[in-house]
Amino acid sequence: MHRSLIIVATLPLVVGVAACGDDDDDQAAASARTTEEYCVDLRADLDGEGPTDAFFEEHPDPTLEDWAEGLPDIIARAEEGRDRFAAIVPSAELADERQDLLDGLDTVIASFEAGLAAARAGDQAAYDAEEQRNQDENVPVLETAFQALTDACGGGA
Repeated sequence: MHRSLIIVATLPLVVGVAACGDDDDDQAAASARTTEEYCVDLRADLDGEGPTDAFFEEHPDPTLEDWAEGLPDIIARAEEGRDRFAAIVPSAELADERQDLLDGLDTVIASFEAGLAAARAGDQAAYDAEEQRNQDENVPVLETAFQALTDACGGGA
């Protein structure tokens, strides 16, 4: 899952300060927000640290056992980033792009969880198959969604 984890490591570029609200409040707030306001919020809390940075520093060429040990923390950090991103109310114009990115993140996180199950079971073939599926199918969707939102924010969400 090297490539897919690296993509998730870019998420701090779009994860910003959280704003709370329920769906109805979010819809009302979104209709009142501009794209510029939304993009400013996305940029507000950039820490540059992704959920995989520390893992790859410690394990430059991870084994199945490394993944079994490291993926729980990676998943937790990815979920935290996803939740922070989800809490930022989008402008009405970027609601679809935001949802596409959230969906892509959910899919990649689910793939990490499947990879974790395979790694914990010691099943290298299942882990490799999940990694390949994630890289061939899930990560390109996430990259496309990320790029659409980045482009909409002037290239620097």
